[in-house]
Amino acid sequence: MYRAHVVTSWISGPDATGKTSWHPKLANDHDVLCEDVTQQLAANIPPAPNEYTVEIVCSEEILDEIEADSAYFVSWSEEIIESPV
Repeated sequence: MYRAHVVTSWISGPDATGKTSWHPKLANDHDVLCEDVTQQLAANIPPAPNEYTVEIVCSEEILDEIEADSAYFVSWSEEIIESPV
């Protein structure tokens, strides 16, 4: 598994549950949960370029898909090493 910070746009429309809301475009295009790391109020996200940063945890395959998608910028990623119990 990998943890990454990804720059994404903020969109309004149906989210993964079908409810209309403001949410990261990344969550619509790729099967990931996004956590806002900017802590920026939605009202303060400028309409141009309409970008903010989210943190995700995903598989290597999904991270590769996101990195290949020109709609997104991965600012950093790291492999999550599970410690032995």
